[in-house]
Amino acid sequence: MKPVAVGPDAVVSLKIEMYDAQGALLQASSEPVTYLHGGYGGLLEALEAALEGRHPGESIKAQLEPEQAFGEYDASLLRVEPAARYGAGLRIGMEVEDAFEGAAPRRYTVTALPPARSVTVYRRGAARSNASSTSMPILRPAP
Repeated sequence: MKPVAVGPDAVVSLKIEMYDAQGALLQASSEPVTYLHGGYGGLLEALEAALEGRHPGESIKAQLEPEQAFGEYDASLLRVEPAARYGAGLRIGMEVEDAFEGAAPRRYTVTALPPARSVTVYRRGAARSNASSTSMPILRPAP
């Protein structure tokens, strides 16, 4: 009996590796990602389309354009904040909720934890300033 192909309402588990345009590994799932196939929002539509009709054990490579994934890079969404603001145990990949400059709270993902050093912080509409901290995590809005 041939294994069932990926199609509507199939429960699919897969390991995902994401690479940048230069081939450097950005992220790899340590555990399989499981989702319900068929446009339920559990996986990017472009990846679902690439998996359609595949069978267990097959592997694929899919190149996604920004509009098929999370959109174009927007440096204005990047924040560099003191690690102490978020407490002990901060790590890359962790999501934190915060509000800045009177805006409504939103979720951010910690994307880097540079070692202790003096960093230059750029903020829209503000002059450049040097800030020192034990660690300055880099945050991006969470999807």
